[in-house]
Amino acid sequence: MDLFQVAASGGGTFPSLRSRLTRDQAVDAFNGGVARRLIGRIRHDRFRSIAEVYVPYHLFRVEISDGRRHQTSAFAVDAVTATLDLYRFEPGTTELDLVPVHSRNRNTAAVSADDAWRLLAGKLQRALFQTGFFRLRDPHIAGAREASDLHVPYRVGFYQQRARGRFDVVDAVRRRIEGAKARALVEEWLARETTREIW
Repeated sequence: MDLFQVAASGGGTFPSLRSRLTRDQAVDAFNGGVARRLIGRIRHDRFRSIAEVYVPYHLFRVEISDGRRHQTSAFAVDAVTATLDLYRFEPGTTELDLVPVHSRNRNTAAVSADDAWRLLAGKLQRALFQTGFFRLRDPHIAGAREASDLHVPYRVGFYQQRARGRFDVVDAVRRRIEGAKARALVEEWLARETTREIW
């Protein structure tokens, strides 16, 4: 039995974490704040449009133990570059807030589940030994990939900057502006999709 109840997807429909950011809230995030408006004036930015992009994540059930205690959590690793921040779901979670989505704005997985697991295990080992994560003395890490992966929604805001364009990215679940890694991921995806109409 899977750790999470994930509805089967078909016909181009895929499971995604539910967005916690409406379109209007995303527009406010891209335009809002005195500092952001000031930077926009200095750069001569004009906000033009917004789109939603879905990034696939590999989902793993992870057990961390030290012989005395066992803790099971779930982690998701982005399946495109494996460089975005991990998603960690609280121990004991049996169901994720997933919704079926049908969209062409869906990035393609490029990192295998095996590679994603090795990267995740390495990150967890470093966290355990460097910061005392989980507070275990002699930790052991075991993991299994869940049968169904998931997607994370991101909002992309496009700006016109004089004769050029630029964009920012917001994680629509965590409701935060993303940095260079997410922008690079979206930029590479846009470059691949220029031969067809995306929106």
